[in-house]
Amino acid sequence: MQESIEEYLKRLEHYGYTEEERETVKQFRENAEHMPFDQYQFLVDQKLIFRTRKLKKKRNIYFFDDKLWILNHYHKGYEYIGWLHSEEFLVRD
Repeated sequence: MQESIEEYLKRLEHYGYTEEERETVKQFRENAEHMPFDQYQFLVDQKLIFRTRKLKKKRNIYFFDDKLWILNHYHKGYEYIGWLHSEEFLVRD
């Protein structure tokens, strides 16, 4: 279960995120669809996702603009970790 945006923004403030960075996170989470990690893992196992990086632990994953995104705390911004394979790709296999 995903925590509320208010609690999450308070935690980000504790981590040193600026007001502008927290506002960017809030806007992104309002526009993106949350994907549970179990669903992400299922899609990876079924080879329905092209990954650009592997996740070493459970993360909050978001689906937006036909890509999968996570919040990178080192860069304090969202980065994409992959996208769903197109139907043309699935037909070729």
